[in-house]
Formats: sequence, structure tokens, C-alpha cells
Amino acid sequence: MKAVIILLITLISTSVFSGENPYLLFRDIDKDLSTLNLGSNKNLSQDQILDNTYEAYQKIKALQDRLRVFSNELNTDIIDRVNRDVAIIGQDLTIMHKSVKYFLHLNSRLLALSAPITPNEIDDLDEALITTDEIESRRNILWFAIQLSVLDDYLLGYRNWMKNQKFRRIVNAEDSSYKIKRKELKEYIQSILSKKHQKMLNRASKGFDNFPTWRNRHRTRNSLFAKIEMEITKINSKSFVSSKDPAKSLRKELRKAYRKDGFKNFLTFSLHHISGFVGNIAGAIKWRKGWLYKRKEVNNEIYAHLEPLDMITEKTPFILTDTLIPGHFGHNAIWLGTKEQLIAYGLWNHPKIKPVQHMIEKGYSIIESDRTDTHLRKLEDFMKVDEFAIMRNKNIFSKNKEEVDKVYDVALRQLGKTYDFNFDVETTDKLVCSELLYQSFGHVAWPTEKYIGRTTISPDNVSELLLYGKAPNELVYYIAAYKKGDLLRKDLKNMGTDMGYRLNAERSTPELPYFEKPSKKCRKLLKDDKFWRSCQKVWTHNVYVAPVPRDFPDLGEIKL
Repeated sequence: MKAVIILLITLISTSVFSGENPYLLFRDIDKDLSTLNLGSNKNLSQDQILDNTYEAYQKIKALQDRLRVFSNELNTDIIDRVNRDVAIIGQDLTIMHKSVKYFLHLNSRLLALSAPITPNEIDDLDEALITTDEIESRRNILWFAIQLSVLDDYLLGYRNWMKNQKFRRIVNAEDSSYKIKRKELKEYIQSILSKKHQKMLNRASKGFDNFPTWRNRHRTRNSLFAKIEMEITKINSKSFVSSKDPAKSLRKELRKAYRKDGFKNFLTFSLHHISGFVGNIAGAIKWRKGWLYKRKEVNNEIYAHLEPLDMITEKTPFILTDTLIPGHFGHNAIWLGTKEQLIAYGLWNHPKIKPVQHMIEKGYSIIESDRTDTHLRKLEDFMKVDEFAIMRNKNIFSKNKEEVDKVYDVALRQLGKTYDFNFDVETTDKLVCSELLYQSFGHVAWPTEKYIGRTTISPDNVSELLLYGKAPNELVYYIAAYKKGDLLRKDLKNMGTDMGYRLNAERSTPELPYFEKPSKKCRKLLKDDKFWRSCQKVWTHNVYVAPVPRDFPDLGEIKL
């Protein structure tokens, strides 16, 4: 079943982002916005100021149009996945959050652009939008055009984002990685659809329509006036704001949607706190520190095997939480690398590594999410375990450098995030250990499972990808100790056995082991005029199907 789900993810992904490279789009937005220079208007005439404002408006609007086209495509794909009950891969969650942030950023820049030219008679625009003062009239209608563009952007591009419950939940969740506040998108939409704002636009629309003769006279005398007027007449929301209460139906639509979300939010809140209460108590119950702890020879051996961006997993059967986590393994983390390794790989001065260089120099080279938060940790402190394994994404350093940069960028943006006791892999405001890997290695189609209506990923889901055919990851190192002083070196076959898989010797080769996972297959049988449920164990070999490669360049820092 998981193989089918991963295949669906891949097939759907073939059509994603066909028209626009999102990372280039985000970079273009940063670049173009940085060239806007509206702060030095002191020595300019009113005409020059209006010309500069109009030019900036056109530049932002062009970026807005590009982002909206891409976002519509993204929305269609994500909603399609949601309807198919297919997990959203980490890479697309990252792109989705960045799209929301840039949508909010572009619109805030437009509104800031219009603030200095807000009409003086803001409460009487049906009479005062166009006055006998030609410059004031041009300023007023440019303000009106900007306000309509902001509304247009929502109506044409983002209204559909809010119609799907899961999508609303994801895009309205807090994400400190990209400075997105909880319900930020919802509150912004409510502000532009508010009664007060819509009444103001309605009066401005009447004011624009009330003076056709005056407009005709000045259209021929001033090219900027003609451009702005043409801009207004072709904006889709112009007809929308002409009604008495244009946004009433949209406000009702949103209220109805969020009422439906109320019960879901209550369940999420309840599960988080109940699960957190149980997890914190269970996590505090431990009866020893692990047979691999404080063993210098083991640590030295591990250091010799670790390379930057290795994934690590462990088992701690002496902690009560280990019995509550499904599967064999109980925790995941990422090895960032030592200073020497990062220098050797040319990553020491990565923009996300720089702020934590002092920590890495002190030995804090592991990033993990646990019940405290997402933080850095030393290997020596991590080794309070009985089992320890190193996994590696096979080709990550042989691909383009941008893929490596993105893993570091996403992983280190998670620092400080709290623990996700809802275990929902498709939300990024909180994380469990395996979700950290899901987000960071966003180009990987990880196995996932369903749990109380949400998509989850467990430490075993992370490790079992090693047992798939055409696996993108490989086992580098695996050791265990089952008593004091014990040390057992294990291999992939041992891991498969530990996780409940079996090795099919007849179909295996030394290079390609063939692992099978047990599952229950049931069917209904008619016997003696009654239906009976007959179940049997079946063994399935999963084959990894990677998402279509997207060799996007790194976004870099978001300059907000």
C-alpha cells in the first residue's frame, strides 16, 4: 500500500511547477523589491513622485501576477493530493509556506506604497476621489488602483486556498522558520474583506464612475492618468466592489469554513495536551542510561563513520516512551558535521551554519527534536542508548550543491520549534524527531502512516526506507549492546529482522537484498449463507519511487 501511495505522489508531482521555478521566482521577488527606492522623494516634484510610485506599483504587480499563477498551480496540485489522501512531501510543504509568506509580503509592500497617497477625504470618496486639483486626483486614483490590485490578488489567486480544510490548517499554522505567525493569512484576508474597508472601496468606485467627463478631459492631458484609468478598468475586482456589500458573501464563506474547523481544532488541541501530558510523564521514567553511554572506543568508532548530513537513529528500551512509540526504533536526528568536516565540504560559511559555528566548535553537531524543543546536541550526550545506526542519503553530495544547501537551510530553520504531540507531518509549526528529517530531506518521498486522521512518520518509517528496493538511503553503521560491556555490530539483514521484515534469499543478490514486510490481507467469504471474514498474512516487497527531480537553485535568505 505504501508503495502505491509513493507512486501516486510521484505521478502527481510530474505536473507540479511546470510553468515557473519557485526558487527563481522567490529570488526575483527579493531582487526586484530591493531595487525599489521610494525613500528619497524630498527634492522631487509631485508629478515625479507619482511617476515613481506608479512604476513601483507596476513592478510589484508584475511579481504579484507571477506568484499568483504559480500559486494557483501549487494549490491545484496540493488539493489534488489532499483529495487523494496522499501525503504532501517536505519539499512542497516548504514551498507552500514560502509562497504564503511572499504573498503576504508583496501585498504588504503594495499597501505600504499606497499609504503616503491615501486620499485626504477618505470618508467621502464618492464625491472627493476626483477633484479640481489634477495632481490630487491622479494621486487618489493611483491609491484606488493599488487597493483594487490587492483585492484582485486574493479573488483571483488565493480564495481557493481557503476552501479546503487541510489546506487552511496548514497555511494558517505558525512557522517560525519563515516568520509566519499563527492565523496570519486568515487575519490579513479578514482585513481586506472587512465591512469598513469594502465600504471605502465602494465609495471610491462610485467616485471614479461619477466624473467621466472630467476623466476624459484629463486623460488626453496626462499619460499617467490614462495609464492608471486603464489599469482600474481592467482590474477584475472593479466590478466586485461596485455592489452595496461586495464582500458579504466572502465573509460568510470564511465564517462557515472556520466554524467547520472549530471541532477539528478542538480535537487537535486536546490530543496535543493529552499526548504531551502522557509523553512527558513517560519520558521522565527511565531506569538506566544505556549500555553504549560513555564508551570512548564506541564514540571514536562512530566519529570515524559519520559524515555531514548523515541521519542517525537509536533505541532506548529502558525509557517508558520507547514502549509507547510504534516499531523498533525510538528517535532520529541529523549529523551536521564537525568544523573540520564542514570546512572540507565547503560548508563552514553556509549562511545557516554561521550563526551556530560557535556551538559546532564546542561539539554540538547533532540537530534533533525531542520533548524539550528542537536544538543542537553533542554526540557524547546522545549516546545514552542501547542501539545506534547511521543512515546516509546515497547521492546527496554527488548532486548539485544547491540540494545540500537546502537541507541545511531547512534543518537549521527548525531550531527552537516545540515538540509536535499531534504527530502531524504535514504541519510545520511543531516537530517530532522524524518530522525534522521529513522536512529537511524534503526531496525524499518518505513512508508515512495514518494516525487519528493525520499523516505521521515514525522513526521506523525513516529506517524502513533502507529496506525498499531502489532505496535512496543506505545503512552505514549499526551497533547494539544488550548488557554492560557488550558490543554487537549489526548489518542491514539484522535491521530488517529487528523491524519485522524478512529477507527473501531466493530473490536477493549480494548487491540487492530483497526485503519483505508482513501485512494482513482479508476478504469476505460466503459460507452457509453467511459472510465470513478470512484473513491471512502476506509478504510485500516495497519499491521506492522518487519524486520527479526538481533541480531548483537555493532560495537563500528571505529578505523581509
